[in-house]
Amino acid sequence: MDELAQKKSQGIPIVGLTAYDFPTAQLIEQAGLDLVLVGDSVGPMLLGHSSAHETTVDEMVMLGRAVVRGAPNTLVVIDMPISAYRGDVDESLVHAQRIIRETGAAAVKIEGGREVIPAIERLRESGISVAAHLSDAQASDDLSETAHLLEEAGAALIVLVNLPRNRAMAVTQAVRVPTIGYLSGPHCDGQLYVTPRLVGLVPTGAENGPYFNLARQYERTFTRFRNDVRARRFPR
Repeated sequence: MDELAQKKSQGIPIVGLTAYDFPTAQLIEQAGLDLVLVGDSVGPMLLGHSSAHETTVDEMVMLGRAVVRGAPNTLVVIDMPISAYRGDVDESLVHAQRIIRETGAAAVKIEGGREVIPAIERLRESGISVAAHLSDAQASDDLSETAHLLEEAGAALIVLVNLPRNRAMAVTQAVRVPTIGYLSGPHCDGQLYVTPRLVGLVPTGAENGPYFNLARQYERTFTRFRNDVRARRFPR
């Protein structure tokens, strides 16, 4: 986290992507990015869950372990599923300790506003680095004040998700820790994006990626493979 704080102080934009597997993590590290997030978005994105709320701690541990192996020299942050921190703070600590111990990740991420402050405080008291997460779900709050309280509780990083750019900029200016934006405008200290969306490998009906349409390439390749097998052109 210290390197990210240094980039904020120097005005160098922080760059992060999500990863859920070993080869993607390897490629992200080879590309020289600053941060890899193992997001609970893996649930609906790749595991077939109806929402991220169905993603489990077991799944995050398994995937997080693979990502850390693939990007051993990059800061890896792992989402705590919502069920792992919305109850007793001691239970939250048990889940966070397991994630860090079994994956080797640098930090966990907790989503929410002022209601998650006790969990962040408990984790930091136990030596676990925490990234906070503010989104349009907290739009009724004074987000700058909430971000300041999360920072005071011990958050070393704040991810801003789907915020209007003026509110994201205000939060970024209000805190000393780095902010990383996801669809929150250009004025955050860095940018994070969901890799399957970046490259267009997304569920049916979702938008194409801004850099590539990997889903279409997959479909064409699979169709060609089917045709080659049926025509006995494969294997040659």
